[in-house]
Amino acid sequence: MKSKWWLLTALLLALSLVLVGCGSDDDDDNGTNPVEPNDKEAADLKVDEANDMLADIMFDLVNNNPEHPSDVNMTEAYELYEDAVLADADHAVGNFGMGMLEVVMLTGDDETLDFFDTMSDYFEGDAWFLEEDGGPGAAFANPGALGKSSVSMPLTAPVAMMGNMTRFNAEYGYQIGDMQQFVRDMLIPKIQQAIGHLEIVLLDETFTFVVTPEMQGDPGEDAVELDLTEVYAVLVAMNSLEALLQQFVAYDWDMGQYSGDDMLDAFTQTSSFGALTADGADRMKKALGCWVAAGESISDGLAFLEGETDPQQDDLIRIDPYDGITEAEVDSVRHYLTQIMAAMTGSTTIEIVDSDNQPYELEVSLYNYFNSPVQNLKALVPEYTVSLDLDPAGWPMWDDMTEVVNEYRTVTITVPAADYYSWYRYGVYFRGDSEYEYGSYTVFSQVMEDFYTGIVAEYADYDYADIYVSFGQTLTAGQHDVEVWVNVYTADVPYRYVPVFTWEVDSGEDWILPNPTVGGLFPGMTDAEIKDLLGWTPDDWSKSETWHIWGNWYFPILWEL
Repeated sequence: MKSKWWLLTALLLALSLVLVGCGSDDDDDNGTNPVEPNDKEAADLKVDEANDMLADIMFDLVNNNPEHPSDVNMTEAYELYEDAVLADADHAVGNFGMGMLEVVMLTGDDETLDFFDTMSDYFEGDAWFLEEDGGPGAAFANPGALGKSSVSMPLTAPVAMMGNMTRFNAEYGYQIGDMQQFVRDMLIPKIQQAIGHLEIVLLDETFTFVVTPEMQGDPGEDAVELDLTEVYAVLVAMNSLEALLQQFVAYDWDMGQYSGDDMLDAFTQTSSFGALTADGADRMKKALGCWVAAGESISDGLAFLEGETDPQQDDLIRIDPYDGITEAEVDSVRHYLTQIMAAMTGSTTIEIVDSDNQPYELEVSLYNYFNSPVQNLKALVPEYTVSLDLDPAGWPMWDDMTEVVNEYRTVTITVPAADYYSWYRYGVYFRGDSEYEYGSYTVFSQVMEDFYTGIVAEYADYDYADIYVSFGQTLTAGQHDVEVWVNVYTADVPYRYVPVFTWEVDSGEDWILPNPTVGGLFPGMTDAEIKDLLGWTPDDWSKSETWHIWGNWYFPILWEL
């Protein structure tokens, strides 16, 4: 039997695909035969019907690979699991079906489709912080907004939020703050609901769910059994996902309409950007609770796995040195989990190496970091002021470039002896600033250097200039008029605003971190210790630092040049 390690992830992601376009009513009927509470027999029948329907749909999905998720409708299968839970609130398989599908069903909600379509199209337009009329504060106009895109925006396993959407959403807009609000309103509640269903499944230690050969898309495959080990694994993923989302909404990442003024306001050290929101401290505590729950699910899942007594050859996750988890791997997970849990419930000491490759014992307390979160992340660095500069927003495509010069020009040079002489220089320039230069010569000529510099100056006002200058000729000693080939391409390139940070202090020795413990994450850490650990010295300091933004991206990619 071939390895099935891919199966759980594949099943989860496939379900998230096929559920796009599916919805669920809140009626007890759900469009199927009505059920009454406390009817365990009816619940069993609904689950059997749902499993059969799921098998058919998964077989079709795996073998036919529909072009669009909405081509496959799973509404009835979901509603049958829901009916089972309405008939028996503690039904393990019914809750498992709902728990696995609850979050991905969100992708079928019209509001969700509209939101992700709006966000993906807007980000794909690639017009963040663009210069307009030569000054900061211009309105953010995105030519790519509202156009159809093929952008897929996966959130994280086991939830795959899909792109390929074409509707516009009026309630949520384009800003990161809108995405955060959507996470608060829609994603986190759905994930919590799914976790609730899966926790009910844990009450039945005999729970199993058989992934049939049909669900795998191949009648020749062996059936695979899911039990509480896999439920714990899904809970690890769900709790981790909620933790990440709680952290995402704990701080304010909204940057207005993405104009120059908005960037300036955001990076001002006392602004709300990067600061805790009104409920941010509570969100961080909830995130810690989710991380602890994920760790406990790992521990409980391993204990359940080791205690299983039924035949294991058909289990997806099993202890098996040839086709599963080894005892050594279980021991390794427990070792690191013990340290992580200690950090989340108090503190722990880990061994790392410092910048000199020497061993260093670092105390870490996630408990402190989440329970007493940093109020404003920008306050972790010394005081600064911020201004704006401009960077080119990527390189032009070849088809967008225009050849403006392709000719020979006469230059008078002097050479010391008869020989073959050559000189060439190639350069790329953004508004006169060199981005790339390469050249060689057989004899240095200041005349040629000045000639080339003059060509660069001719096109210094262009957004982009690609310049090539060369000659090669056999010459006698003395002065000669040589024909130099000049080739120039230009292009229009949009420019983005970028932040420039200028420190209030005037030397590296005075550049002192105000919170070297990072909100208690590293208890007892001092400014000198953290700098020594990182290998930072005052020689690495400069009065001003610019963060440059380049390329085509969905979110700003920042790095320091």
